[in-house]
Amino acid sequence: MTQAARETQQRQSYYRPQTNVPDAENFSCFATLDAHKGSVTSIKFSPAGGASRFVSGSADATARLWDTERGAEIAAVDCGFKSERGAVACVDVSKDGATLVTSSDDFNARLWDTRAPHTPVQVFQGHKHVVSSCSFAPNGNTIATGSFDETVKLWDQRMGKCDHTIAAHTQPVTCVQFSKGSVRPNLATTSMDGTCRIWSSHSRECLRTITPLDASQGLAPVASVRFTPNNQYVLLNSLHNKILLFDPVINSGTGTSTAPAGAAGATADAAVLPVLKKSYEGHLNTRSSLRSVFMTRCSDGAKLVLSGSEDHHVYVWNLNSRDLVGVLRGRDKDTTGGEGAQGHSDAVVGIDASEVASIVVTGSKDTTVKVWKRD
Repeated sequence: MTQAARETQQRQSYYRPQTNVPDAENFSCFATLDAHKGSVTSIKFSPAGGASRFVSGSADATARLWDTERGAEIAAVDCGFKSERGAVACVDVSKDGATLVTSSDDFNARLWDTRAPHTPVQVFQGHKHVVSSCSFAPNGNTIATGSFDETVKLWDQRMGKCDHTIAAHTQPVTCVQFSKGSVRPNLATTSMDGTCRIWSSHSRECLRTITPLDASQGLAPVASVRFTPNNQYVLLNSLHNKILLFDPVINSGTGTSTAPAGAAGATADAAVLPVLKKSYEGHLNTRSSLRSVFMTRCSDGAKLVLSGSEDHHVYVWNLNSRDLVGVLRGRDKDTTGGEGAQGHSDAVVGIDASEVASIVVTGSKDTTVKVWKRD
């Protein structure tokens, strides 16, 4: 999606007051950061920084590294200095926090040294359309990128070369995400074709295809995927206003699952199917590549799922009961004060939560980044 298209989409946001939904308890907006000049598309905490550092990516063709506590910008990278189509679609940070990867509308992904961010260390060239997503493997050397050209590429970050191209989907790829804590991690991919696929990063084989179906609307595009902290399940944002927690049952049975025509590397195993464990509803998501996160470090033991929404709010569910416990309340674009003034005034697209503290950061098409703390 080009920057012009993103800005057009921004003007189509749909605010819902949601007066019947309570404010999520114990959350407060700690800081509002307004350095970006375009929609904030992606948020990612630095693994090495714990809760102290995160990165935001924006349609203004920049990615910015922030100090969480001070609400201060540490560094910025510019992906649009040679192109009008450098809008950043996604960001990720390496395990050691030393490098940052950005994916852009100009068909490229770039690797940056966070200590010297003025020039990219590598430019990953090879996709034939918008690079919509990027993810570091936990081994530190491999980067995955997903593109609207329907492929996923695995890159050697040191050499800047593509190790492998996967014909992953039959429509644009919306998200790629490695599992954590393994020398041979799995890679999850999602697409506008309505599927999520789990791949072996070692063999490059499709281990499982998940196809969420809606009883009334049928197949719906899948906007994003996130592994649970224990890597056992995957959380999908589907463009029919649902967030779905699936058990891929990769280690059950024998063989691998069948990938639909047009996807690579799978064999039949009709006896073993992905299992829908839970679904979370109440938010609005019909056109944007929204993401969801887990918050599991709450002082009172609460385990939560949070997601942005096209109606300007951030929704909060109880992970186990699936109950909608409240919202981080957004506001109408014309609201300048009063109730809800702390919240976003446009669709909330980017979101990430710290793995070590009760902090969540959100990014919106209103161009702001907000840091929320839960007491």
